[in-house]
Amino acid sequence: MIDTETLIRDITEIYEAVLSNEDGKVADYIPQLKKVDPSLFAISACTVNGDVINIGDFNHRFCLQSCSKPLTYCIALEELGREKLHQHVGKEPSGIHHLPIHDY
Repeated sequence: MIDTETLIRDITEIYEAVLSNEDGKVADYIPQLKKVDPSLFAISACTVNGDVINIGDFNHRFCLQSCSKPLTYCIALEELGREKLHQHVGKEPSGIHHLPIHDY
C-alpha cells in the first residue's frame, strides 16, 4: 500500500506537470460549465485511511458533469465484476486514445 507522503508527492508532480496546459475550451453547451473560469484547476484525493489531499483551486465549487463517470464506473465494477462490466463498457477511461494516462 502506498503511504500518504508518497501519494502527496505523486499528486503534486502530476498537478505541476499539467498545470500550464491550457488546451481545450470550456464546454459552452452546458450552462453550468459555461460559467466556469477555465484557469481554475485542482486535484483532491481521499485515501482509504481518511487522509485528504488537496492541491490547487480546491475551494471553488464546480459542477461534476463527466467527473461522475469514473465514480459510476467504479460502482458498476464492484456491483457487476470486471468481466460482466466490460461486456458493455470499454476500458480506456480518458476518452482520448492518444493520451498517455498510464504514465501516472
